[in-house]
Amino acid sequence: MNSDANQATGSAAPAEPSTGAGAPGGVNPSPPSRRKWLLFLGLVVLLVVALAFWRKSVGVDISVKASQVSFRVDDPRFNRLFNSVTTKSLTVSTFEKITLAPGKLEAAGDLDARGLPVDWQPVTRPAGAENVIVPDGDLAYVTFNDVTLNSLDVPVGASVVIIWSPDEPDSVTLRFDKAATSAASARRELSFSCNQCRLAGPNNERRSPPTYFRLTTAREGANTINFTGRGDSTVIGLDLPGETKLNEQTINLPNGISFIGGDEGRPISTIIEGKINFEQEVKKPIELAKGALLAPELKDTTIRTITVGQGVTVDLHGRAEKLMTGASEKDLKEQLPSELEWLYADPWLAVLYIVLVGVVGLILKVIGWWTGPNKKS
Repeated sequence: MNSDANQATGSAAPAEPSTGAGAPGGVNPSPPSRRKWLLFLGLVVLLVVALAFWRKSVGVDISVKASQVSFRVDDPRFNRLFNSVTTKSLTVSTFEKITLAPGKLEAAGDLDARGLPVDWQPVTRPAGAENVIVPDGDLAYVTFNDVTLNSLDVPVGASVVIIWSPDEPDSVTLRFDKAATSAASARRELSFSCNQCRLAGPNNERRSPPTYFRLTTAREGANTINFTGRGDSTVIGLDLPGETKLNEQTINLPNGISFIGGDEGRPISTIIEGKINFEQEVKKPIELAKGALLAPELKDTTIRTITVGQGVTVDLHGRAEKLMTGASEKDLKEQLPSELEWLYADPWLAVLYIVLVGVVGLILKVIGWWTGPNKKS
């Protein structure tokens, strides 16, 4: 009856909803423009992650106080390491010869209760003989009192090791693996001791056990000392009157610098304290604690000053390609600033990246409009 009524009134039965692609009530897939924006957002995320891990070289100023510092001299323009260093005493060992100024030479073999030489006797020298000291044993050394180190020349390619000990806080030892040469000066009266060494000349000259000498020149300032180290080694000890700046000129270090001591198989940090400052303050300064490891790869490195006093303090500048620090080898961490830190430190660089991202987004929007379904052919 109902069906007949429907037919009679001309009404059609309700149609079931269609899921066809073109049906008005159908579900359309994501348009291409949405996929492009998702791709854009993915690229932005990848860019942020890349900037967080992308690190580039940076200029650094490093100041480190250590018990041992080593480097190699490779620049012939800067092989004169130190100038005009006043010392309480200067000790030379592993030397080839030491040449003194002409003058009245006396020797003594005994010390008084205060530790001062007594019973000075004149040393007879052949006419015209130079006052030249030569080693007379493998452990030969000469100690000069109250002298000024005027210059210290080191051959190109020589390795330099500067060693400090807390037992002698105002002293430092310089070791070279080549023959260094030096010039020093003293007052009119120069006193020095000689162990396993002798004056060049006849065999009856005074020699070790320790012999004490006194050389008096004709005028003040004429007492000069020139020495040459052995070809394979030169060792110089400086006992200083207090904190002393050994160097105030630039020393180029193409092969960097090391604050590592100990055996090759068991490296030990010699750092007492230190600080690393970054150019443009792109990153907060890094404090180095005692015993911290510092493994830098520096380009265009220069030492600006070397100071002795409760350690050897080296102030240097360079461009860090790598900058690893840590409490141990297992804890070494890269300290170069990331690109995100550069963006934070340099607002204009951040603006550049924002503009770049905006341009890419605009290009995607234009492409979406151009290829969109509403674009008329």
